[in-house]
Amino acid sequence: MSATIRTANKSKLFSKLLLVGYKNVPGAPLLHLALTFDEQTDDVHGVARVTQPIPYLFRPFPVRGHYHHTGLGMDKILVGLTGEGVVSVPPPAIGTAIWPFKCTMALNPKDWGGKGSFQFGPIDVKDAPVDCISKAEIDVIELEAAKAAAE
Repeated sequence: MSATIRTANKSKLFSKLLLVGYKNVPGAPLLHLALTFDEQTDDVHGVARVTQPIPYLFRPFPVRGHYHHTGLGMDKILVGLTGEGVVSVPPPAIGTAIWPFKCTMALNPKDWGGKGSFQFGPIDVKDAPVDCISKAEIDVIELEAAKAAAE
């Protein structure tokens, strides 16, 4: 018995973990992105999280957008993302707010590094380095941020 597999609508997906921001600057906001890219549709979907030692609780939130190769000269991957994140306000205030999110990046297709900018509510970061990182690196960065916030 044989099965027929239709591949006409099958997408080729790949995932990347990206970090946008100045990770060596204490107190600088960092954008953590866990993204899935669809090569057939040029869509990007994933989860974003902004970390910064300020008195707001940033939760992970969904993001989506598109990406394109420039294909000219030195090829770059241009990525545009949007979303909305829920931010909890710490005591003595009570409540939550929904902040809009926007991100643009120009990345090198060889190492997925490059430059990026993002806006999340009042946070506005421009021309920050973008690094393709591993899960272990994310854990170390978050541990260092927690230690800095505790001091």
